[in-house]
Amino acid sequence: MAQYGQVLKLRSCRSDGKARWAYRYRVNGSCSKRPQVGGFATREEAERALKRELARLRPGREMTLHELVEEYLRIHQTAPSTLEKLRWLLSKATTAFGDSADRGAPIGRMRLARHAA
Repeated sequence: MAQYGQVLKLRSCRSDGKARWAYRYRVNGSCSKRPQVGGFATREEAERALKRELARLRPGREMTLHELVEEYLRIHQTAPSTLEKLRWLLSKATTAFGDSADRGAPIGRMRLARHAA
């Protein structure tokens, strides 16, 4: 299933009176969550950010362990203190299983599997 998103103009304006832009996309099909990211100064900025996000979510994309941990921490909803502790604990795993000098160095490559609901 191909992932598509939408760029939209927000109702609220920036402090200088110019329009603000946002994008949103479906996480996993038509009945799934639809995150929205906003605050872009131009439509083009929002479109570029949407393209980057959709490329990052592409099924079958290879990820390093560090990228997988960062993605998990980015979407995990919890108290800031819990998130801080998770970040510290998971840094131990990325150090143990990756090159500590290059936190993105994988042991091997992993595939990010996205399944349609």
